[in-house]
Amino acid sequence: MSEVAGIAIRWALYADLGLLFGLPLFALYAPGGGRTVQRHLPMGAMVACLACFGLLLSAFGFAVQAAAMSGLPLTQPDFALLGDLINETAMGAALKARLVALLVLLFCVLLYRRQSRPAFIASTLAGALALATLAWSGHGAAGEGYPGWLQLVADLVHLLAAGAWVGALAAFLALVMPKAATGDMERVSLAEEALTGFSLVGTIIVALLILTGMGASHKTGTDIR
Repeated sequence: MSEVAGIAIRWALYADLGLLFGLPLFALYAPGGGRTVQRHLPMGAMVACLACFGLLLSAFGFAVQAAAMSGLPLTQPDFALLGDLINETAMGAALKARLVALLVLLFCVLLYRRQSRPAFIASTLAGALALATLAWSGHGAAGEGYPGWLQLVADLVHLLAAGAWVGALAAFLALVMPKAATGDMERVSLAEEALTGFSLVGTIIVALLILTGMGASHKTGTDIR
């Protein structure tokens, strides 16, 4: 059960942290910048909810992993093991970095209305750090020497490219959804302009996903033909 829960939590973190990187990034390159996007999307509420969910998922996922390692039920945590994992392992360092990044994201939300561009830049960087911790605590951090660092960098690039893609897709879908109150077509126009501007960015993202995905397949000996 703990193994299944761990896998489900990790995939949920991929989606959650990918959106936390991709949505603020979208606000930076969308036509009109963050202020225009905020007129049509509740970016503050979206990022705040995702950050809070990420905090809960991270803490619960860490507890599930610790329970699996100790062989004890989740309701009977081994606090000595938890302390060792937090302070002496890459998994613990990744967790601490992720929690700090998520708290920074929550603080940035408070500044979206007053200092939109600096706040979205800070949010994008914090989201990138939070997402990168999944590679830091995953198999990408398990290698040694130059090949290990190369694998880690490839995993980081793959995660960030996927996050940028997921965030853009979520923003586009939200913009073209009918607005219940007004049926505002300005949202659709913004989506069309952003989609046109996204063509180059999207091409780069897809190229990075393919290249890093091929590298990961080659590393694991997967036949990609």
